[in-house]
Amino acid sequence: MTRELGLEMNPNKINLAWLSRQGVHKGKSLEVIKQIADVAQKENAIKLTLEQVDNEIQTTEIHAVQYKDTGTYILRGIDDDLAVFEECNTKVASITQNVFARVFKDKVERLSKELGFMIEFFTTWKNLQKYWAYLMPIFEQGDISNQMSTEYQSFKSIDSIYRHELSGVNGTEKKTYQNFAHKEGLAIQATQLTKQFDFLLKSLAKYLEGKREHFPRLYFLSNEEIIDIVGQMDNIEQIERSLFKMFDGVNTVTVAPSETSL
Repeated sequence: MTRELGLEMNPNKINLAWLSRQGVHKGKSLEVIKQIADVAQKENAIKLTLEQVDNEIQTTEIHAVQYKDTGTYILRGIDDDLAVFEECNTKVASITQNVFARVFKDKVERLSKELGFMIEFFTTWKNLQKYWAYLMPIFEQGDISNQMSTEYQSFKSIDSIYRHELSGVNGTEKKTYQNFAHKEGLAIQATQLTKQFDFLLKSLAKYLEGKREHFPRLYFLSNEEIIDIVGQMDNIEQIERSLFKMFDGVNTVTVAPSETSL
């Protein structure tokens, strides 16, 4: 303002009376002040938005809940929190195109980089815990774990790592998404575990396809239904629920006294 108005302005002496004596409330000086005020207002709006985004990144807490009777946890509400981070990312991206954001260049770049990292990490983690929750009860079934022993050992290794990483998320100390994502080595490990889960899912699909080729009527059943049958071969009720899909006119099963035939 000193340069634009050509005045020597001492913040300790400026008041309305002094400004009035300098004539800054009229003519060209007033237009200059309006322009300066307009720029300051827009810069302040950007500053407040960046502070809000920074606060979301630093304070959004993880909500870990016990998953059934597994003795470990899953992160609840990842989809909702990811939506918040993606909205923040959109705000930061729009600010980069704003001509008034030049004074915040370093902060904009930092927030953009951090949001990109967190969105990628928690998208990966969301898939990782989904795969874990799906495969865990499958490999707990004795028949499947015996028939897919190599894959079972691979899953047990992943399961051990997963449980270790989540062992401290539900303590008395609150955990934030940012702290969790920046745990040393976790981002790389999560990507590697997801790739291992992809391999296990493909192996499971191949195993189920082999069952269908051996007994084509299994093509009438979903993967989950075949898994339930294979994993509970001694459970006649479980098998009975699927028979009507495989054989027309079959609704009930009678077990022979010897329990060796139907």
